[in-house]
Amino acid sequence: MIRALSGSPPSIRLASPQIEGNERSVVELDEETMKEETNEHRKNYYESVGIHSFSVEGVEKYLVLFEVHSGSDCTLSATLNKNASEEDSDALESETEKDRADDDILEKEDFETPSEKRIHLAKEYLSTISKEEAAGDLENSRLTVHERISHRLKREQEEKDRKVTKTLAHLYTNAFEESKVLTLKGHRLPVTCAIISSDEKYIYSGSKDSTIIKWSAKSGRKICRIIGGKKGKAFGGHTKEILALALSTDGKYLASGGKEDVIFIWNAVNNCELLHVFKGHRGPISSLAFRSGSNTLYSASFDRTIKIWDVDSFLFIEQLFGHQDSVMCVDTLSRDRAISVGGRDRSLRLWKISEESQLVFDSKGHVGNIECCCMINENTFVTCGEDGKIFLWTTSRRRPFFTQTSAHGMRHSKSENTHNHNNKANAPWVTSVASYRYSDLLASGSNTGFIKLWRLEPNKTLSSISDLPCVGYVNSLQFSASGTILVASVAQEHRLGRWEKLKNVKNCVKVFYLNPH
Repeated sequence: MIRALSGSPPSIRLASPQIEGNERSVVELDEETMKEETNEHRKNYYESVGIHSFSVEGVEKYLVLFEVHSGSDCTLSATLNKNASEEDSDALESETEKDRADDDILEKEDFETPSEKRIHLAKEYLSTISKEEAAGDLENSRLTVHERISHRLKREQEEKDRKVTKTLAHLYTNAFEESKVLTLKGHRLPVTCAIISSDEKYIYSGSKDSTIIKWSAKSGRKICRIIGGKKGKAFGGHTKEILALALSTDGKYLASGGKEDVIFIWNAVNNCELLHVFKGHRGPISSLAFRSGSNTLYSASFDRTIKIWDVDSFLFIEQLFGHQDSVMCVDTLSRDRAISVGGRDRSLRLWKISEESQLVFDSKGHVGNIECCCMINENTFVTCGEDGKIFLWTTSRRRPFFTQTSAHGMRHSKSENTHNHNNKANAPWVTSVASYRYSDLLASGSNTGFIKLWRLEPNKTLSSISDLPCVGYVNSLQFSASGTILVASVAQEHRLGRWEKLKNVKNCVKVFYLNPH
């Protein structure tokens, strides 16, 4: 925007707007210099630099011409009223100084680079928290500025990262009681996924029969059933196998994905009605995860990409590239970052969304397919897969911090090894893993007849603390927000294939009510 400046300040600064990448042209009009020069000399001088003076009704004006990239001229004018009284002159000078200050602020904001803006905001934030720390705590007021800021930033970073502070895994050694297991039956085909709401009132399950069922976590009663359609026919829902479910923290949105290349968003509050369908993936949806505390959705697909969606506005945000094979699992917590694992490319990646960067970890220690991943806190996570190993990772190292081999023992049947031909250890496939967020408690599932509970030791190792009986393929696991409920989807088959079928297993959802003491 081109603005006209008026008044009689000591110096008037006129600048052309930046057009098509040209540098800004600035001309300083010094009033003292104008007074000293004769009219003729001043006229000749300013006309030579593109400034033309003329008089209208006793008011002397200066017209400044700026040459722009297109070759056309852009004009700005400044008015100096020499006949104005001193009061008017002071008022005009004050007004002009205010305009100049406003212009400087706007100019600074308009031409501030991202790095400069971050530094500017950081300085403001540091100044604010320093004052707050001094005013809020008498003891802190006696500290130096740097000490107050250091204490505040350290505390906020600990709250953000929420490192493993809840050491409660030892309470789960004898937390299981067989009488406190709820079995939810309702799916005709294998159950592939099951999740529990953050308020622990509802459980949602998905199956290869294309249906989703909403259950009461307390009574096991069916509340709502989303029926799947038939393949090849138009239908407002799933017509193929469902592989992943995710529920927003506020419990409003239920996301589902499967062998179709779309994501369905359901109203989890009222009758599970369909709200929206996200399109964009070019392969089956293998995993879904909501960012904690927001309605940002991460989706992983066999098309080797991860997409980020804003469910509140039903908009696509960003696409993440890097995996060389199908992305099998994605997980996220409260920060603007996520982890993912690729199947046969055996890669583990930590995505830093706001920084537009990624960390690639050396996960070649895994043999065969990496099945799933799970974040314990923002800096610690685990992976597991076809080789029967559980790897523990931290952001400070590219290689696994600890490896638990043969996590679910050894195989006892030759038929179980028909698919896992690359596994020299002959250990059962670890098909699922879950953590009680920000604690030292983990759980893993397989097809060996039990779910194992693990403790994350202070020295970053894993130790087994308890076994929960569960016959069948444990395709998914999730702890409730309080850590007193563990939900498992149990099936005759692995969620991704039919290479083995356990005939004596019932397709169901098992709910384990734990009593830590």
